[in-house]
Formats: sequence, C-alpha cells, structure tokens
Amino acid sequence: MKTNSVTIFLAAWVLGACTLNALDEDSSLSEEDLQAASQIIVESLSDQSYGVFSSLDDAFKVPYQDTYSYNDTTGEHTTSFTREIDKGPDAQRNMYAEIKYIYYGADGDFIEFPDRDRSHIVSVKFSALREGNISTSQNTSSYVRTDEYVIDGLAEGSSIAIDGKHGGAGSFQGSTSEGGQFNRNYTIGINFMNIRIDKSLPEANYNLGEGITGALTHELSFDQQHEDSKNTTGTVELAGDGTALLKFKDFSDLTTINLRDGKPLGNDEFEGRVKSIKVPANFIILTSGQRIKINSDTEIDGGGDYSSLQQANDAIGRGVKVTASGVALRHGASNNFTATELALEVSFKLGETNE
Repeated sequence: MKTNSVTIFLAAWVLGACTLNALDEDSSLSEEDLQAASQIIVESLSDQSYGVFSSLDDAFKVPYQDTYSYNDTTGEHTTSFTREIDKGPDAQRNMYAEIKYIYYGADGDFIEFPDRDRSHIVSVKFSALREGNISTSQNTSSYVRTDEYVIDGLAEGSSIAIDGKHGGAGSFQGSTSEGGQFNRNYTIGINFMNIRIDKSLPEANYNLGEGITGALTHELSFDQQHEDSKNTTGTVELAGDGTALLKFKDFSDLTTINLRDGKPLGNDEFEGRVKSIKVPANFIILTSGQRIKINSDTEIDGGGDYSSLQQANDAIGRGVKVTASGVALRHGASNNFTATELALEVSFKLGETNE
C-alpha cells in the first residue's frame, strides 16, 4: 500500500482535525450511536489496530524498517513499512506507515545513531502517518491516521512525559450488543493531557499501557448515510495498569477499556491495578477509581496468586503490584461495584517483568 496524492491530502486534513473546533455535544445520541462511538474510539487507541498505543510502541523503537533514511540537516530519521496479518476471513489487517523521528541530545543537538547513543537521548519528536484496513468477525474498517508526539525526560527524572495529538478519518462497520449492525463515517481528534510513564517499569510494558497515567480528550464527529452528522466529546482516563475509563460528556455510562487487546470490558466485568485494599471494610480501590466491594457471596478464584484480601494487601505492603479482575454488579451510575467473582494476581514487581 503506497502513499498517493489522495492519501497525502487526507493526512493533511486529518492533522488539521486533531483539535475539532467548538464541537457541540449532541444530546440526541441513541444507544447505537454511543456504541458506535465507543468502538471507533477504542479502535483508534488500540495497539492491535495500529492506533495511539501502536504509535507509542513505535516511538520507543529504533527506526530501521523496510526503508530508512537520515537527513543530517533536519535531524529526521524517516522509515516506512507495511504490516499484514491474515488469519482467515475473520482476522485480517493491513497497514502502511511512514514514521519520522528526531532525537535530541542534552545540548539540543541531533543524534544520528540512536541505537548506539541511546543513553544520550534526552527527548524525541515523533510523527506518523498510517493508512489501512481491518476486518474481523465483529467489525470492518478503513482509516487514515496521524500521530505527533514529543517525548521528554528520557535521561533524567523518575517519569517520561509525552505531549501529543492523534487525528483520524475513516469508515467503520460494527455490531451492537443487541446483534444489530451499524455503519459510520467519522473524523476523530485525540489530545494528550499530562501523560506520563513510570520509568521503574520495564520498557517492554510501555506499549501495553502499563505505568502510563494521565488522560486523553476525544472529539468525534460521525454520520451515516442520509443522516446529519453527530458529535461527541469526552475523556479517556489512563489508570496506569493496562486499562482506561472511557467517558462521554453528559452521559453517566463508563466503559472500561483493556489496552492490552483494545477491547472494552463488558458492563459486568472489571480489571485494574489495585491502589489500596481496605481489609476491615472488604473494599478494593483500583487506580481507575473504581471501588469493588467484597462480601460473603463473592467467589475468589483459588487459582489466583492470592486467595484473600489480607494476602493481597500484605503483598502490596512489600512493593508487589497486584491486579484485580472479575465480575461485579454496578450500583447505579456510580463508580461502586460489588464483586460476584474476583481474581487477585501479581502484575509485576518494580523493575521486573511478570513471568
């Protein structure tokens, strides 16, 4: 898949749409609209669908792919490549990408050999253009996407700061939870808000959302044939544990996204890093802010690493990162849940991957 003049025009238009000006929140959104918007946003974020987290993964890689060039005047490392996945008619993805990197040293000088001089890199300017198609048993889509990031704090400090924006345009056909079908054409803009990565985590986990905190704002405009366009705005709050909370302005519903596979958890599912455990009160508080109540009817998975709240709490006291997942009943529109099933497992210890 090669970039042509039409793609270049679309990419320029998408970049301009990274901040959609003065979108009016549409109060007439249907349940189908909200499900369509959620799926479009999730795909735009997903690593597996070559979204925001795929670009974050690429931003921390050395840029040598199918084609590569370096401009010593501008400091730009340019690489392009094609990725294709074909696992039958229900799992096909193809994507062409052109990515540019500029690596800066402590004095603002360009770094020509980032692999050799990795320890001297202070910041990175990253931009990417992607176009592709996705076909699965649940949805089909085509897209043009752009990402622009500035990554600071690589040499000093306890965390890496990322400022950036994402723009996208395309078409999306998906399925509702009731079994219906929908089609939407869309443009989307996503902006970073205080995004940071904990340096104590292994670099291999960066692309999975592990240790990434902060929030993203999303602005989405979409339409279907013979209907006026509709607009949504909201946030995606990154919990730092591989999950995020998707919120829409003026709507109380929350969707928990598993950033490992880019799929939203079901309304009765939860998963996240444990922030604290209130053992006497039988409460677990996740880094996302979700409060999970444990009672006598909660079935704790005996195959997990911990079979009680006390065991998990003791492990947290020793510096172990613990993940809680399971099935729960939500109390109204609040962030409070009562677990019917619970698993407590080790995420990883600081500075170590979880084997």
